[in-house]
Amino acid sequence: GCARAAPGTDRSNEAKIAGGTMRGFGLDAEQAQRVVDVMAQSFSKSSLDIEKFKTAMAAAAPAAKAAGLNIEQTTALIGTLTDNQIDASTAGTGLRNILLEINKRGLSLNDALDQIRNSSDKLGTSFDLFGKRGATLGVILADNQEGTAALEANLFNAGGAAQEMADKQLDTLNG
Repeated sequence: GCARAAPGTDRSNEAKIAGGTMRGFGLDAEQAQRVVDVMAQSFSKSSLDIEKFKTAMAAAAPAAKAAGLNIEQTTALIGTLTDNQIDASTAGTGLRNILLEINKRGLSLNDALDQIRNSSDKLGTSFDLFGKRGATLGVILADNQEGTAALEANLFNAGGAAQEMADKQLDTLNG
């Protein structure tokens, strides 16, 4: 079937962004609805919108794929950062840099975030792990692991989210 767009977005723009995201994660065409649903769900469950998603994913998706993260996990991490007042460009490039840094150190993201969360000097530990550019983001992600996990669970259950949003928008227009 044809992937349905989230409401309130230019469908050709959304299709381009979904396509770029799919390429970034190495997903094939039959994953299009999954991507559109994740996008729609993230727009309703976080501060992400189409432009923020596009900007952050362009920077983060290839590194996230290489690090073994899927679209749901990556979107949840980015949504957590934008929910905490980090602009989309910084969220995307910062997440990419964090993933590169932990890979270099042979750590998983959870191991790194646990080190920060359990530190008596979170910012110092994050700075040691991720450098000046990633230090603040590391603390935000470490302090919001539960919220990120909840958003991720929401995104894994996003099937039909785009259609649901479209239906709600139609109801609003008809109502």
